[in-house]
Amino acid sequence: MFLPDKQISKKSMMVYVKDVLHAMPKKVLLPEVEVKKVVSIEEMLDRLISRIENTIKMSFGEFAPKGNTREDRLVVIVGFLAMLELVRQGVIHAIQEIDRGDILLEKREIEIEVKNL
Repeated sequence: MFLPDKQISKKSMMVYVKDVLHAMPKKVLLPEVEVKKVVSIEEMLDRLISRIENTIKMSFGEFAPKGNTREDRLVVIVGFLAMLELVRQGVIHAIQEIDRGDILLEKREIEIEVKNL
């Protein structure tokens, strides 16, 4: 059996409920933003392969020039990842002669081994 204290009244209960409701965190509505694709790794791989096919040597700075905007920085990051993937695949050879210097990219010549049968 529930026997409320004499201090608990309908009015005091309403005050407590209002206090609890006002103390609850407010739902924050964030503005909707449009997300746009800057560049994909696949697109960057294609760009880098086509550039390296047309030249024997090039610098990474020529391929992905530095910029100040967010999009420019994303292009540099994705371009660097594409370069690493092509080095891993053996398509290009990357050389950095000095610390924090530009990276030179060279097209690797595919050597075909001919075995005598």
